[in-house]
Amino acid sequence: MRPLVLAMMICAAFGARAADSESPSAPEKENAVKRAGRQIGHDAKTATKEAGSAFKKLGKDIAHGTTKAAKDVGHGMKESAAKTGQAAKDAVK
Repeated sequence: MRPLVLAMMICAAFGARAADSESPSAPEKENAVKRAGRQIGHDAKTATKEAGSAFKKLGKDIAHGTTKAAKDVGHGMKESAAKTGQAAKDAVK
Protein backbone atom coordinates (compact mmCIF):
# COMPACT_ATOMS: atom_id res chain seq x y z
CA MET A 1 0.00 0.00 0.00
CA ARG A 2 2.84 2.34 0.77
CA PRO A 3 4.31 2.11 -2.73
CA LEU A 4 0.90 2.93 -4.21
CA VAL A 5 0.45 6.01 -1.99
CA LEU A 6 4.02 7.07 -2.75
CA ALA A 7 3.41 6.70 -6.50
CA MET A 8 0.21 8.72 -6.25
CA MET A 9 1.98 11.50 -4.35
CA ILE A 10 4.78 11.58 -6.93
CA CYS A 11 2.27 11.71 -9.79
CA ALA A 12 0.35 14.52 -8.06
CA ALA A 13 3.56 16.47 -7.52
CA PHE A 14 4.65 16.08 -11.14
CA GLY A 15 1.17 16.97 -12.34
CA ALA A 16 1.10 20.14 -10.28
CA ARG A 17 4.57 21.07 -11.44
CA ALA A 18 3.66 20.47 -15.09
CA ALA A 19 0.47 22.51 -14.77
CA ASP A 20 2.39 25.33 -13.13
CA SER A 21 5.12 25.43 -15.78
CA GLU A 22 2.67 25.28 -18.69
CA SER A 23 0.74 28.35 -17.59
CA PRO A 24 1.69 31.34 -19.69
CA SER A 25 4.09 33.59 -17.90
CA ALA A 26 2.91 37.06 -17.12
CA PRO A 27 4.17 39.60 -19.66
CA GLU A 28 7.07 41.61 -18.39
CA LYS A 29 6.07 45.08 -17.38
CA GLU A 30 7.68 47.86 -19.34
CA ASN A 31 10.02 50.04 -17.38
CA ALA A 32 8.33 53.40 -16.83
CA VAL A 33 11.65 55.26 -16.81
CA LYS A 34 12.65 53.83 -20.18
CA ARG A 35 9.23 54.64 -21.61
CA ALA A 36 9.44 58.21 -20.30
CA GLY A 37 12.96 58.54 -21.69
CA ARG A 38 11.83 57.42 -25.13
CA GLN A 39 8.89 59.85 -25.04
CA ILE A 40 11.12 62.75 -23.98
CA GLY A 41 13.59 61.88 -26.72
CA HIS A 42 10.84 61.75 -29.31
CA ASP A 43 9.41 65.09 -28.13
CA ALA A 44 12.86 66.70 -28.20
CA LYS A 45 13.50 65.44 -31.72
CA THR A 46 10.14 66.78 -32.91
CA ALA A 47 10.75 70.15 -31.23
CA THR A 48 14.20 70.38 -32.85
CA LYS A 49 12.74 69.76 -36.29
CA GLU A 50 10.01 72.35 -35.73
CA ALA A 51 12.52 74.90 -34.45
CA GLY A 52 14.73 74.29 -37.47
CA SER A 53 11.80 74.88 -39.79
CA ALA A 54 10.82 78.04 -37.91
CA PHE A 55 14.37 79.43 -38.03
CA LYS A 56 14.60 78.63 -41.74
CA LYS A 57 11.33 80.47 -42.40
CA LEU A 58 12.42 83.35 -40.18
CA GLY A 59 15.71 83.59 -42.04
CA LYS A 60 13.89 83.74 -45.35
CA ASP A 61 11.54 86.43 -44.02
CA ILE A 62 14.46 88.50 -42.72
CA ALA A 63 16.35 88.11 -46.00
CA HIS A 64 13.28 89.10 -47.99
CA GLY A 65 12.69 92.15 -45.78
CA THR A 66 16.35 93.19 -45.97
CA THR A 67 16.41 92.82 -49.74
CA LYS A 68 13.23 94.85 -50.08
CA ALA A 69 14.58 97.57 -47.80
CA ALA A 70 17.85 97.73 -49.75
CA LYS A 71 15.93 98.03 -53.03
CA ASP A 72 13.70 100.77 -51.58
CA VAL A 73 16.75 102.71 -50.37
CA GLY A 74 18.41 102.30 -53.78
CA HIS A 75 15.32 103.54 -55.62
CA GLY A 76 15.04 106.46 -53.19
CA MET A 77 18.67 107.40 -53.79
CA LYS A 78 18.15 107.27 -57.58
CA GLU A 79 15.08 109.50 -57.32
CA SER A 80 16.91 111.92 -55.03
CA ALA A 81 19.89 112.06 -57.38
CA ALA A 82 17.59 112.66 -60.33
CA LYS A 83 15.81 115.49 -58.49
CA THR A 84 19.12 117.02 -57.39
CA GLY A 85 20.49 116.75 -60.93
CA GLN A 86 17.35 118.34 -62.34
CA ALA A 87 17.54 121.12 -59.76
CA ALA A 88 21.20 121.73 -60.65
CA LYS A 89 20.32 121.89 -64.32
CA ASP A 90 17.52 124.35 -63.62
CA ALA A 91 19.82 126.49 -61.47
CA VAL A 92 22.46 126.71 -64.23
CA LYS A 93 19.95 127.84 -66.87
